[in-house]
Amino acid sequence: MDDELEICVGDVKEFFIEILGRKHLHRPDNFPDGQFPVSVADVDELVTGRPLPLSSVVLSRENSVIDQSLYRAEPGPSYPGPADCIDPVKVVRLVESGATLVVRPASLHLPRLRAFCNSFERSFGHGVDADLFITPPDSRGFEIHADAAESFVIQLTGTKDWELFEPVRSWQHRSFGAAPPGDLTPAARYRMRPGDLLYVPRGMPHLARSTDYASVHVTVSVNTICWSDLLGMLAKTALALPEFQAPIPMGAELAGATAEQLPGVLARLSSLIGNLGSNKAFVDQVVRSRENIGNALRPGLLANLIGADTVNPASSLRIRPGVWPVVRTADNDVSIHVGPNRFPVSEQVAAACSLLLDRDIVGVGELSGARATALSIARTLIRCGIAESHRKDAEAPC
Repeated sequence: MDDELEICVGDVKEFFIEILGRKHLHRPDNFPDGQFPVSVADVDELVTGRPLPLSSVVLSRENSVIDQSLYRAEPGPSYPGPADCIDPVKVVRLVESGATLVVRPASLHLPRLRAFCNSFERSFGHGVDADLFITPPDSRGFEIHADAAESFVIQLTGTKDWELFEPVRSWQHRSFGAAPPGDLTPAARYRMRPGDLLYVPRGMPHLARSTDYASVHVTVSVNTICWSDLLGMLAKTALALPEFQAPIPMGAELAGATAEQLPGVLARLSSLIGNLGSNKAFVDQVVRSRENIGNALRPGLLANLIGADTVNPASSLRIRPGVWPVVRTADNDVSIHVGPNRFPVSEQVAAACSLLLDRDIVGVGELSGARATALSIARTLIRCGIAESHRKDAEAPC
């Protein structure tokens, strides 16, 4: 589960205890064999070898975002592709003239990078995506800024100088301008070379500039769910109850009567939020219902659906990467929730899903003592997009 994260940070347990959210981490020559989650060839094919949507591209020069009309593809006899896409020739010319090209999220378009992000999601429990940054020599695209995500920078080619400053605690993305304000304290400087990794905690201001060579790096971002997000979702659920739809007092003494009743209403709301928050299954469902890259993209779903009927008792199942199922078996509601989707299932299917959540891989034969029942359970989980066949035996399909 932690393979990709371990490659990036070393001892995963130590990283979570000592470093995550506390301090930056620089690991030079971290990918000595060039086993990057994306290659320069992938980057070139993404930008110049397919119609790339304008919505996925940002071009910036010295913190000034370039108008999209300057690199939009113009439909016509020489361009048979779809509308609202970039013109690769215009994009490359702008990069050549000093603009930084950002593809966000690049993990939306590159399966190998997306799989890398899915592995991070399983380690962190939060949504993960990745952006690509292509910067020409001796250039910078953005001024000093802090990001609202935990960032893992992987240098693919070229070199780039990074300057880090002590963290600020506003957490949201913010820009500090062209020069560091007086209250920003320098923390470290690094020259990122191919194969280097740099972890930048969220809220840590930084500035990056390429050197004598063009730079390409990928930033893997852990998009954390904050307490305000969770509390807001819990409060929204509680406030939807009928008792909070009643009108506030009416009459000439509106303000006084409302103020008198308000403490009791707030106490009731607090109690309900507390009850919802103490229900682990409900909290899981609320958190996993957030839209993120992992829930939006399901590579292999169609192939699994087509192959569901060929699964056999010698096959093994696992939860599909990027999918976070929540099993509910309370109040006569036996169902599995994946993001905004709800699948009513039998108790046996719900139990099988719980088993898969507890273990990485489960044999189909372990799902039930009856061969036909085990196959039916496996096919249901595959057709719902919850599980995938991990391995098939040479035995003839059932």
